[in-house]
Amino acid sequence: MRRLNSLFESDYISEKGLEAKERTYFAYVPLSNYVCYAVAEGYDDSVDIRSERLAVESVLSIFQREPSMRASKIKKYINYANDQLKAHSTRNKLEASIFVVVSDYTRIRHAGCGSVKLFMVSDNQLAYESKTQTRYQDIVDGYINEDDRGLDVGEANNLTQYLGKDKKLEIAVSKKIALYENSSLVMMTCNAWNKLLAYGSTGINNISPDKRGVEIIDAYEEARTNSEFLLNLEEMLLNVQQVQIVRSYTIISVAIKKTFKEDTAKIKKRRKILIIVGIILLVLIIIFVVVILIIRHNDRVALDEIIELDREGIRYSCFGNYIKASERYSSADELAKKLNTGNFQYTKEKRELIRKVRDRAALFSAIVEADNMIDLSSYSTARNLYIYIRNEADEHVELELVTVSRGKLRTINYYIEAANLTSLGEMYELSGLYAQALLNYNKALKLIELTDDYDERKSF
Repeated sequence: MRRLNSLFESDYISEKGLEAKERTYFAYVPLSNYVCYAVAEGYDDSVDIRSERLAVESVLSIFQREPSMRASKIKKYINYANDQLKAHSTRNKLEASIFVVVSDYTRIRHAGCGSVKLFMVSDNQLAYESKTQTRYQDIVDGYINEDDRGLDVGEANNLTQYLGKDKKLEIAVSKKIALYENSSLVMMTCNAWNKLLAYGSTGINNISPDKRGVEIIDAYEEARTNSEFLLNLEEMLLNVQQVQIVRSYTIISVAIKKTFKEDTAKIKKRRKILIIVGIILLVLIIIFVVVILIIRHNDRVALDEIIELDREGIRYSCFGNYIKASERYSSADELAKKLNTGNFQYTKEKRELIRKVRDRAALFSAIVEADNMIDLSSYSTARNLYIYIRNEADEHVELELVTVSRGKLRTINYYIEAANLTSLGEMYELSGLYAQALLNYNKALKLIELTDDYDERKSF
C-alpha cells in the first residue's frame, strides 16, 4: 500500500480576515493508493449554503468513489462540483474557485478552476508555481499588455473560469509532477497569494516580477516545522493587513517527508516488456504494410495488363479481326479470374474490369464461332448465335457489336434465302426447266452480291 510506505504531513491555516464570515474551505481524503486535496473560495452572498464547502465536499465524494490520477477523472471531479453548485443555486447563484491536487504518493497532478494557486518548495527554492484562471494570469503570460506585469493585485480576483459559470468550464489540468522528499506543497487562496506576491513581509508594493515568491522562500527557510512555516506566512499577511485589507484566506502546506518508492526493477521489467511488445507490433505493422504494398503492386500490374489486353481487343474488333479480339479477351479473362476482390485493393475497379472482360470474351468467342458456322454453311446455327450476340451486346450497351450482329443477321438471311433459291434452281435444272433454273440462280446471285462475299460470287 502506497500510503503506508510514505509520509505526508498536512497543516493549514484558515482565517476570515476582515470579512464577516469565512469564505474559504479545505479538506482532503487519503486512500490506500491516492490522496486528494481540495481547497475552494466562495464569492456569492448565500446564507443557507456555503458554496466553497459544497464544492470541496462534492470533489472529495466522487474522488472516494472513483479514485484516479487521470486527467479526465480530475476534470470529472470538478465538473461534478460545478453541477452541484448549479443544482443548489435556487435562491442565490453559487459561485466559487476550486483547486484539486491528486497524488499517488510519488507524483501529483493538479487541476484548477479559478484563483487558487499551488507552489512547490524544494531545496529552499520555488520549484513550481501553478497558473490561475484570472486576468492577472493573462497579464503575467503576456496576453494583456500592462506596464506593471503581474503586480496588479486587483486583477487576481477577476476570474476567467469559476464554478457556477453559465458557460462550459475550461479546466486546466497539469501533467504529472514528480515529488521530492523534504519538499513542501503550498496551496493558497487568492487573498493570501496575491498579497504575499505583491507586498511580501514589508507590506509595501515594491516586489519586482523577477523576485515574486522570494518571501515564501524566506518563510520556508526560517521554519523548522511545517506549522512554523505556516505561522511565518501568516505573520507576513498580518504585516500586509496594516496597509491593505486582507480578506478571508486559507493556506495549506503539505510536507513531503517520504514518498512511495516504486519497484524500479518491476518498472524496468514492465518497460522492457512494453518495448519488446512495441517492437513486435512495429515489425508486424511493417510486415503488414509491406504485404499490402506488394499485393497492391501485383494487383496494379495485373490490372494494367488486363486494361492493355482490353485496348488491343477493341482495336482488333474495330478492324473486324474478331479472332484476334477474341484471343485478347480470352487472355484478359484468364488474368481477371486470378484477381482477388477480397483483399480490399482496387476492389471497385477489379469488379468492373472482371465483368467487362468476361462479357466481351463471351461475345467475341460467340462471334468467332458464328463466323465459323457461316463458313461451314450452318446458317441456322450462325443466326441463333448472332441473335444471342445482338441481345447480349444490347444489354451491355456494346453498340458497335449490336450494329455488327444486325449486319451479320441480314447477311445470314441472304445466305439462307440464296441457298433456298439455289436448291430450287437445281431442282428446275434437273427437270429440264432451264429458264426457270436460271431465274432462281440469278436471284440467288443478287442476294450473294448484297453480302459482299466475293468468294461466294465466284462459286456462282
